[in-house]
Amino acid sequence: MGKMFRFVPLLFVGLLAVLLTACGGGGGDSVRGAIAPADALAASADHFSQDVSSMTGKFTMKFTSGGSSVENQGDYAFESPNRFHMTMDVLGTKLELLMLPPDFYLYFPDRGWYQIDTNAFGINFEELEKYVNSRGPVDYSSIARQIKGLSQLPDEEIDGKSYLHYGGDVDFSTLADQLPGGIVDPGALETAKQAVSAVRTDAWVDGDTYLPRRLNMGFNFNPNAGRDFRMDMAMDILQYNQPVDIPAAPSNAHRLSELTSGQ
Repeated sequence: MGKMFRFVPLLFVGLLAVLLTACGGGGGDSVRGAIAPADALAASADHFSQDVSSMTGKFTMKFTSGGSSVENQGDYAFESPNRFHMTMDVLGTKLELLMLPPDFYLYFPDRGWYQIDTNAFGINFEELEKYVNSRGPVDYSSIARQIKGLSQLPDEEIDGKSYLHYGGDVDFSTLADQLPGGIVDPGALETAKQAVSAVRTDAWVDGDTYLPRRLNMGFNFNPNAGRDFRMDMAMDILQYNQPVDIPAAPSNAHRLSELTSGQ
């Protein structure tokens, strides 16, 4: 399953953009009258944007091909406007990602911290910083408006509490076209657009606050007309507006190019 992992950074950044770009921005009116699914998710986005200054949670990323699958799990902490820390267990190896714009870092066991160079993984991190700081043109509300076939599904319980459940499909090419130019290598982005079609999106929101409790996104992709893969990501938000523990910038970080040079 090695080839598909070259798509992980782009796809992960895209999925995070759905949530993180909603932090900071306009407000919203009371959601008590938000009945239609599209109105409900738009109200959810407004309250998320207005009311959230920090959040912590966990996520699962599952890759499936044929009869085999790989599941990666992790935890994350976010503090407005742009500080982010994530740990992830990848095939038994614990990795860390630290975002302290303008700097981005990766931690590898037995190797230590590495500062991510511009254009690493086909992503221009200087442009990504500008995108995060400005929130960019893609926000939670616009995502909600782009969901096709959006419907309200039966309420579901998560950890003993009932949540409203909404679901539908988002066109991946539409999302990709809304990324500001320069963040992702155009060739890599076009390859991803050819490989991915619809993204199934489900959101569970609190009926009182309309803040999201869980966001699931799943899609099939076929890189380079090869074997079909599927990626499913479940993102749980466990706490809002509580103190978060985000590490300081490592003082002894190496350049990522040192790790990858000659390989």
